Amino acid sequence: MYITEMYFHLRTEVERKDPFKNYVVKRIHCPTCSKLQIKKIFKNNFYTKYRCWNKNCMNKDIPFVLINDYLKNESTFNGKCELCNQEYYREFIEIKEFFSKLIFKCTNDKCDESNYELSYDLENKVWIKRDILSDCEFHYLHWYLYRSPSKKEFDILHKYFEENEFVLVKEDSEKRTLDYRNFLGNSTSIHFKISVKLWGFGISGHKDIEIHTKVKFDNQTMKILSRLYLNLKKEKSCSCFMLPRENKKYRQFLINKFNYSANG
Repeated sequence: MYITEMYFHLRTEVERKDPFKNYVVKRIHCPTCSKLQIKKIFKNNFYTKYRCWNKNCMNKDIPFVLINDYLKNESTFNGKCELCNQEYYREFIEIKEFFSKLIFKCTNDKCDESNYELSYDLENKVWIKRDILSDCEFHYLHWYLYRSPSKKEFDILHKYFEENEFVLVKEDSEKRTLDYRNFLGNSTSIHFKISVKLWGFGISGHKDIEIHTKVKFDNQTMKILSRLYLNLKKEKSCSCFMLPRENKKYRQFLINKFNYSANG
C-alpha cells in the first residue's frame, strides 16, 4: 500500500463552451506550465491521470489528475475560501487499495478557516469539513542546531523513521517540509511532519484514523516521538525540547540564549 499526493483539476475548470459550435469542449492543461502537451497514463471510474510531456516543464515527471465527474454542488464551488476569498491550497490523495480524496485548505494564517480542512470523498460523493485541531493533543519537538540543518541531521531523522517502518511520502522543497507515514492498515497511519527551520527542525506527529478526516495523538505516537527525543538529546552542540511538556524549560532557554522576553 502507498499514498500519493498530486494536483488536480475539477471538470468545470477544463470545460469551455465553443462560441461558434455551441457545445462544451475540454482543454486539459498542465497545472505547472499550462501547456496542452499532456499524455493520459491512467483512468478509472473517478479520475484520469495525466503527465506533461513538455520537455521544459519543471514538473514533467509528476502526474496530475482530472476528476471525471462533477462534484456535488460543483457549480456553486469556486475553489476559494468563503471568508478571505484566497485560493484554496489543494491536493489529490490517492491510497492504493483504499480510497481517493480531494483536499482543500485555506493557507491564510490570519483567517479562521485555516483551522479547518475541506475534503471531498470521490467514491461516496460527500463533502467533509473537519476541525484540524479536533481529537488531536499537540506534542512536538524543537531540535535546535543554532544553524541551518546539514545532510548529517537529515540522515539521522531519515534513519530513525526508516527503522520504525516509516516511509517518506512527500518532500516539499518550497514549504521546506518532509512527511513520513507508517501505514497500519484499514486506512490508518501514523503521520510525522518535519518542518525545516533556519535554526533546526520542528517535528510533530499524530495518528490518522481516516486520512485527512479524523486524527488523534495516542500512546503509540507518543512512544515514537519520545524515543526520537531521547536520541536527539544525545547529539552534540544542539538542544532538543519536547513541547508542551517542557514549555518552562524552553522559555528559559530562549531567555538565556536569545535575550527573549514576554514583551518582545
